[in-house]
Amino acid sequence: MILCTSSWAFTGTYAQGTELTVDTGFRTLEDVFKEIEAESEFIFFYRDDALDLSRKVNVKKKNRYH
Repeated sequence: MILCTSSWAFTGTYAQGTELTVDTGFRTLEDVFKEIEAESEFIFFYRDDALDLSRKVNVKKKNRYH
């Protein structure tokens, strides 16, 4: 289980109004979390035994509004 939150989480609109583009290539899950946390106000909470943080993932997301 992964929980992502922000210091604005209780306003209800911060996450919907935040633009964040992520293009990590193949990097560890830990590095991806750190990059997102560094570029936004999002914070990831997870149990150490629930995730393999050394697992390589590819995340590519460009935020667009319609």
